[in-house]
Amino acid sequence: KCSEINCLLIGIWLPIAKIHGEMIGIGSPIAKTHGEMIGIGSPIVKTHGEMIGIGSPIVKTHREMIGIGSPIDKTGREMIGIGSPIAKTQGEMIGIGSPIVKTHREMIGIGSPIVKTHREMIGIGSPIVKTHREMIGIGSPIDKTGRE
Repeated sequence: KCSEINCLLIGIWLPIAKIHGEMIGIGSPIAKTHGEMIGIGSPIVKTHGEMIGIGSPIVKTHREMIGIGSPIDKTGREMIGIGSPIAKTQGEMIGIGSPIVKTHREMIGIGSPIVKTHREMIGIGSPIVKTHREMIGIGSPIDKTGRE
């Protein structure tokens, strides 16, 4: 003998501790959710996204699934060719900077990694602290002035 509420729970809704959803076909007793029953999520903690092809259960993101990011912490940028996983920047990928901390300038030939300046690279200054003037012949490193 049962009350109206008990009969409802025992006979219609929760006969073996099942939830409303699984009884009408949109959820299962093994802790499956509504989503996984209709094909947009699985019981192994998969999300909606990974079920429809834009994310995987191994903690991949939406981006890496559609080809602009990888599971090894790659970003969207490095996947489309303007950045690499070894901490390379956008610049070094397109040829104006290198991973060994080179700058844009030294990559295009107006500066070197040994702390040379723009000027010494284009021939009007040297790394041994020579000035512009002594490089173009109107002054020397031994403290001569431009005039002498």
